[in-house]
Amino acid sequence: MQSFDVKPLGPLGVEVSGIDLDRGIDAATAAALQDLLLDKEVVLFRGQQLSDAALLGFARRLGTTKGHPLGKFSAPGFPDVLISSNVMENGEPVGIRDIGQFWHTHGSYLPVPYQYTLLYGVEIPHDDNGTPLGDTLYLSATAAYDALSPALKNEIGKLVAIHSYDYRYSLRVEQNPHVLAASTSKDDARHPMVYRHPVSGRPALFVNEGYVHEIEGMPRERAEVLLKELFAHLQKPQFAYRHKWKAGDLIMWDNVSTQHNAVPDYKLPQRRYMKRITIT
Repeated sequence: MQSFDVKPLGPLGVEVSGIDLDRGIDAATAAALQDLLLDKEVVLFRGQQLSDAALLGFARRLGTTKGHPLGKFSAPGFPDVLISSNVMENGEPVGIRDIGQFWHTHGSYLPVPYQYTLLYGVEIPHDDNGTPLGDTLYLSATAAYDALSPALKNEIGKLVAIHSYDYRYSLRVEQNPHVLAASTSKDDARHPMVYRHPVSGRPALFVNEGYVHEIEGMPRERAEVLLKELFAHLQKPQFAYRHKWKAGDLIMWDNVSTQHNAVPDYKLPQRRYMKRITIT
């Protein structure tokens, strides 16, 4: 196994150093990183210089990769590598623009959510003082669940939330038709509001603002009140990590245990160019 060092990022996540991912990793190192991801939920690697082949090769050490419905925004020759960017070429976007600017979990609208997501920073926008823009916020849904009152844990313990892909994107048709075009009117998914991690068994508060719009069997007004309370609880600072990007950062996270949100505080000519892979 390749050796590496680990240091905490804050209330959530760790930074790993000492590994050059472009050279690939062996099976034992991949297993150790998966264990770390299971425990710490967010893992950061800085200073990586990754080709699309190397990025995909690393992802496939962790599991089976899955492409995005908008295949036109994949890296050339690599359909499982999605480009997320505000960059334009010849008047056309080179990637999905303004993606993920709300609290969400990748694939929560699917019968089985995605296991991991990897996001690689190629170009990072900066303000006039050189401060990086376009931060990504993360929260721990497991820590948030642990901090709930016993009464609230009991109330939500047997409830089921409805997650909808079209719910969020239908709200944005005028702002971003490219994102909406990815919608294929998928059926809604039903998930317990207390979701047990398939590997660790640890419970997570599994509702997010992006895709959850109702609670099964509960009147809408009551559901809206309860969801609003839970969303506010999830977003407390003690459960969160705010990532300030540098070019060459690769960050990966466990989708059952976390939620994330992209901060839209930049615009052209400030360029942001990222590459994303999801793992089933």
